[in-house]
Amino acid sequence: NEVYRHSGVFLEPEIIILDEPFSALDEELKKELSESFKSFLKEKNASAILVTHQREDAERLADRILTLPYIRSLSESQEAR
Repeated sequence: NEVYRHSGVFLEPEIIILDEPFSALDEELKKELSESFKSFLKEKNASAILVTHQREDAERLADRILTLPYIRSLSESQEAR
């Protein structure tokens, strides 16, 4: 929690990319950190790109959600041949 707050003092990010940032946290901590991070983004007038498999995580943070369809990986495509 404090790590990104303090790093924000030195940085003025326009976009922050997050890859599964809440995946190892329990629900209570996810909610607390999501709210805190959303406030941080608003304070810094920054945007975030959140990569997650958990729709609930996206809904906590997002103003907009883009859902990508399932696409087979290259190795799955080659195995099907």
